[in-house]
Amino acid sequence: MLGYGTGRELAEFFLRYGPPGGLLAMVLISTVLWSLVCAATFEFARRYQVFDYRRFFQLLLGTPASQPARVGFSPRLSR
Repeated sequence: MLGYGTGRELAEFFLRYGPPGGLLAMVLISTVLWSLVCAATFEFARRYQVFDYRRFFQLLLGTPASQPARVGFSPRLSR
């Protein structure tokens, strides 16, 4: 399940095996996982010489899939 969690939900998830288990899970598992995702993202951008989010998502997801990203950042919302 993807989404966000409240502080209580995060504490229940990470502290299921006590404080040492929670610290281990947060530091080792979560940090390493997100570091790998970040490194893969940077390597993708470097390899394809992509310097803006629109081109990045066009290459990553394909042109039709990147169109909703343009809607989310539409300047029409600012007045």
